[in-house]
Amino acid sequence: MDLAASVQVSTRGGSPLRWSLDSSKFYYTDGNGIETIDVKPGGPVLTSRRMLFGLPGDWRGRLDVMPNGEHAIMIRGGLIYSDIVVLQGALTPGHER
Repeated sequence: MDLAASVQVSTRGGSPLRWSLDSSKFYYTDGNGIETIDVKPGGPVLTSRRMLFGLPGDWRGRLDVMPNGEHAIMIRGGLIYSDIVVLQGALTPGHER
């Protein structure tokens, strides 16, 4: 692996979630949000990075996002009791960080 050809996309502690079905977008967590970035044949397009969903402070780190980025699910709560929450409708443009 050539680290010189690598591009860092997260800035606040990230975890990978999934690729879009056509591999043109990558979804990941960054801080308390689910973000996406466009990926072209030459690599990630940093100017396309945007937040899709803000996450509350009590999410436990288990997340998934649909390949089209329209919905996501998360586990919210503690070790004894938790809920599965469906996040609907990604943030509209203008709500990005």
